[in-house]
Amino acid sequence: MTSEELQQIQFELQTKARSLAFGRRLYRGRLGEQFYWLKVQQPDAALYSKQGFENEWNFYQSFLNNHEADFLTPYQLIDHEITVNDEQYQQGILLRDCPAHFAVSPHKLSLKQIQTHLLASLDAVMHLYQCGYLHADLKAEHFVQYEGRVRLIDFEQVRRFSDVPSQSLDATPRYMAPELFHGEAKTVQTEIYALGIIWLEWLMQTRLRAGDYEDWAYLHCQRLQIQLHTQFQLFQSVLEGMLAKQKANRFTDFKQIRSILFTVID
Repeated sequence: MTSEELQQIQFELQTKARSLAFGRRLYRGRLGEQFYWLKVQQPDAALYSKQGFENEWNFYQSFLNNHEADFLTPYQLIDHEITVNDEQYQQGILLRDCPAHFAVSPHKLSLKQIQTHLLASLDAVMHLYQCGYLHADLKAEHFVQYEGRVRLIDFEQVRRFSDVPSQSLDATPRYMAPELFHGEAKTVQTEIYALGIIWLEWLMQTRLRAGDYEDWAYLHCQRLQIQLHTQFQLFQSVLEGMLAKQKANRFTDFKQIRSILFTVID
């Protein structure tokens, strides 16, 4: 997209109220029939917010010339001053707006279609991992569809799994594996757990509920029960392997999940 086209887009602020104070800004706008998202940071943004934006920027930059990274939506890095609604920013990440992968109800799908739906989201995470990265902040809303494939978005916390593990608690409690509440670092098994929570909530069509951080810790470490509706019982063993409270009992890699998903439905 050219600078002239970018200036034609009428962006509307979409940042959640609780994030405004950090200086991060998320806009949505339209050019012709296509909608776009624009992520920017205010110059005086909080350090945490700046680090997240910089991390995501560097991640996208590393894939600029990689045409095989089909787990990404179309994006453009804007490395010059941008004016949006009279606010000026030094850089921006422009993303094409894509439909949410988990927006469809599983009750409208056959078991085979559900299997395909789950495998498609797994493939996106696997591909990212094969490129050397953990997303480290998987949520249902971070899975979208573009050109017949599931893509991932929001890479503020992404990291190479070969890097020295970080023990900072920068995860969303809803998706945190039990060991993260005990100060352990994010690993492929915490990624598997987060994906398991996404699948569980999608199949149940309900969100887990807890109050404060302590309540979430209690839910994940002790209270979480996997009780699928009768029509989805075929996927019980998959979720049990993904959501085991003890790492020793949890799946250790994505290929295990893929293999079992293929076997639950012939």
